[in-house]
Amino acid sequence: MHLQSRSGAADVKRFDPDDDEKEHIKNMPVDVAKEIVRMWHEFACALDNLADDELKALGQRAHEIMADALKAAEAVRTNAVTEGHIAQLKKDGKLNPDFVIDPIQWPV
Repeated sequence: MHLQSRSGAADVKRFDPDDDEKEHIKNMPVDVAKEIVRMWHEFACALDNLADDELKALGQRAHEIMADALKAAEAVRTNAVTEGHIAQLKKDGKLNPDFVIDPIQWPV
């Protein structure tokens, strides 16, 4: 729910640097997720390079959290609920019988 109209929002460039297309950000959840992963990875690596041992440990923990989050994201793609929805949509003729959700190539 928004208090004001956002219909005039500018489209944004997709995450893929080779893709010049622009789109409304609400239609780009994978692009947003990839950018978050890229920034998190950059943050964790920056902590790794600091002299302070406590901050280095925080960097290591940040890498562990990201690894867990990427595993969880893959589980959403392959879980029984998702597979059930896809199977039903195929059965109803709303999805091509060859449809699959490809794994996301994360930028790390």
